[in-house]
Amino acid sequence: EGWCDAMIRSSALGALIRTVGSYAPAEGGLSSSSSPSSSSSTALCEQCCWALGNVCGDSDAAREAARDSGAVRTLVRALREGFLRARRSGGGGGSIVAGE
Repeated sequence: EGWCDAMIRSSALGALIRTVGSYAPAEGGLSSSSSPSSSSSTALCEQCCWALGNVCGDSDAAREAARDSGAVRTLVRALREGFLRARRSGGGGGSIVAGE
């Protein structure tokens, strides 16, 4: 059993998904102007995205568990939100997720 298996069985995977989801609300949820925008919240979101990506890359079983729990959909929303924020702010070379 690896770190990823323990993470999936615990509440950690759900906590990562919720954190990323608070940055990029579901379709029909809060507008992007209502989601967290401080540099500390975007940095946390970025780290959670990395962690979710690591879970998805660990094994087929981990990838399926992440997909079944909505992690992939949430990651896509976070990336889309980051691109939109970067476009609105005229940003270019910074972090995609942070929208810098």
